[in-house]
Amino acid sequence: MPQIIGLGEFSNSQFKKAVKLFECSQDGALLDYLHKNAHSHHKQGFFQTYFYRDEGKYKAYISLASAQITGEEIALREKLDIGEAMPYPIPALKITRLCISDEFQRQNIGSILIEFAKIAAYEQQSKIGCRALLVDSKPGAIKFYDNTNFTVLSEMDKDTTFMFMDVPSLRSKAVKDDPIKKELVNDFIVFCEIFDLAHYSKTFEKMLTE
Repeated sequence: MPQIIGLGEFSNSQFKKAVKLFECSQDGALLDYLHKNAHSHHKQGFFQTYFYRDEGKYKAYISLASAQITGEEIALREKLDIGEAMPYPIPALKITRLCISDEFQRQNIGSILIEFAKIAAYEQQSKIGCRALLVDSKPGAIKFYDNTNFTVLSEMDKDTTFMFMDVPSLRSKAVKDDPIKKELVNDFIVFCEIFDLAHYSKTFEKMLTE
């Protein structure tokens, strides 16, 4: 059974065993972070990192962190239809790292982890608010993010492009009244069942019953 597992579930010895065969020849910094910082950062609450495991193998990881859309980010606010009357920073979720181990490239695992990030964003929305999913994409990953419904906002420098995904409200009443939103919530529940994410599933099941 495939699983998406937070690093908090691993002891130090279990984590070292899990990453032993993980390889990332395209970006050494992603591999370096996994080996040196991911486990401790997760336990300290800085960045939350999750493994994708299937067939007993750790095939990929994704790191997430809370973020804000400040009042100075006018272009992004306009894209998200946030009016000028809103003076406060808007909560968001950011993908800080996403890496597929070399052996398991081109198996749709990246798209699965993006779907998980969307679920995490909506789970955050239900608890403390979240209006967008953000990522600073390297040039070689722009097409991937574009194919998973991210939109380019701006080029930050030659190595990084800022991209975002809209995370519109999923209030319980709106879900009941809107067949498209209801279908989205049901899809999230099925995803959570497939990847052993019972904690997240409860959030969406509640939207259908309140």
